[in-house]
Amino acid sequence: LSLLFYAEPETQWILPTADGLERIGALFECANDTDGDRCGGILDRDGFINLNKLLAMICDFVIRGLSWENHIVIRTGTTSTAIDDVVRTLSKEGGHEIPTPEWGQVNSLIRHPFYSVRKVTGDIEYVLDFQRFPCIDTEVGFKYISAAMKKYDLPAAVAGEESGGFTVKRFPDKDGIIGICMIASMIAWHEKPPGEIWRAHTERYGEKYDERLDIWAPNNPKEKIINSWLDNPPESIAGQDVLWAGGTYHDKVEFVLQDPDGMAISRLLVRASGTEEINRIYIESSDEQVLRAIRQAALDRLNELIIDDVGTAANHHDLSDRIASTGMTFMVESDRKRYFDAVRARMDALAAKEGEEAVAIYRRVLHLLTLGIDRDVNVRHVAWGVDIGAEYYQRIFGQD
Repeated sequence: LSLLFYAEPETQWILPTADGLERIGALFECANDTDGDRCGGILDRDGFINLNKLLAMICDFVIRGLSWENHIVIRTGTTSTAIDDVVRTLSKEGGHEIPTPEWGQVNSLIRHPFYSVRKVTGDIEYVLDFQRFPCIDTEVGFKYISAAMKKYDLPAAVAGEESGGFTVKRFPDKDGIIGICMIASMIAWHEKPPGEIWRAHTERYGEKYDERLDIWAPNNPKEKIINSWLDNPPESIAGQDVLWAGGTYHDKVEFVLQDPDGMAISRLLVRASGTEEINRIYIESSDEQVLRAIRQAALDRLNELIIDDVGTAANHHDLSDRIASTGMTFMVESDRKRYFDAVRARMDALAAKEGEEAVAIYRRVLHLLTLGIDRDVNVRHVAWGVDIGAEYYQRIFGQD
């Protein structure tokens, strides 16, 4: 993988290696992260298949193909409900013994004392059904998955999270090597390439589109997108009616959405990382075009908050920290221009306040974003294809 010091088994790292499939005649390609505990997806000639899809495919394989009976299925709250579709369908078909101990109640994440239900539209029971899952739903983090395995004292058909970690049976921790072995076994059982397996899967269980965005954002807008949506839940997002809005202040906000015709159901979840200046945006829909519209609406809202936040920087050190904490990858050209216009306006205001020439502030910020930048921050920007110092220089000083 390129940039091995930042290697992740995810789309942007695996796709550039696709030529290797043809070169050696491989059926598929898979990768672990550097410590081998995560397996983020697989690549074949049809493209990349993420772990959300793989968990659903493996769940189907071990129950129907390996006849694993009396095994629970566990996922984190950010993982696609595609795996729930498998458990729901197989349970209704009969012939498979799949324990579903939490299906009859609203999922445990909603029942957490810190969770706030902010909006429920229409028939309450209808909406609550979207918060009842045949899988056991846990908080993000493998320790919560392990705790659920211990609580129910049953082997797991599959237990995992969309970030790449999963396990089976009674293994208490995620293991990327086991993951790749399970994927290879599934492909061998089907005797088809992964892309064909997924197409057959959707014919049986229904189509489910999903996407996760990791967006670097300063702490204020990172939390404000969550708190403001919880304070004032919208009636609709990207033309989709909001059936459910809820979450935990400073941590996450989630929506269940339905198109006005009642045909497409979608989910939007925005989380604030507890360890990094990152918003993770998870989108899922039964309609790909709807997913794209929701994706853009979430990006527009976050980018607006990031741009507004520039105007509150206390000094040039604070401002440079905010610029360094902002990911440019998901900003279109018009947003980037507005962002750096706001940066320039704030530097001009700081210069006037401190009785200095504006260019002196420009140069100090440039120094902090180039020679003075933290290595890990710089690696983060380079990994996403952005040279933040060069971007700043070109936008502010107007030179190539």
